[in-house]
Amino acid sequence: MPAKDYVLGIDFGTNSVRVGIFDLAGNEIVFRDAAYDLITPKTGYAEQNVADWWAALCTASNAAI
Repeated sequence: MPAKDYVLGIDFGTNSVRVGIFDLAGNEIVFRDAAYDLITPKTGYAEQNVADWWAALCTASNAAI
């Protein structure tokens, strides 16, 4: 059986990362997301932990694959 080619798209947003796998014609094969915290220590400030980004990316990617 010949191998098929796919594209993996990653989109980081304010509250989650989204991972999509598409065929070369642009058709969605699967789409998964994983949330992470937005830390607001005081008004007008927002922070995120890069370790949370990585964990969420791993979760969403593994779920998609």
